[in-house]
Amino acid sequence: MSYLGGGLLGYVLNGLGPVLPHLQEALSLSRGQVAAYPTLYAAGDRVQHRVFGEGVVVSCTPKDNDAEVVVAFVNLGVKRLLASLAGLERVPSRSG
Repeated sequence: MSYLGGGLLGYVLNGLGPVLPHLQEALSLSRGQVAAYPTLYAAGDRVQHRVFGEGVVVSCTPKDNDAEVVVAFVNLGVKRLLASLAGLERVPSRSG
């Protein structure tokens, strides 16, 4: 498998295998296209979870009165989390 990019996102993308096409599709969406929750998380956002560590948001979709956030975590793979219970914190993007 070829190296797809640098930093955390590249590292995560290299280990996703069959999930990669879905992640690439999600990352191509604009913020306005990510379900009805544009103020929560968008594909490509970097987040921190207290147990799973740092990850990259794959998608965020409405789920009843909540949102399902799919996150690709380094060394743990992809997890589906409810936004109200996950306790995710945004990680500032690295610049430069």
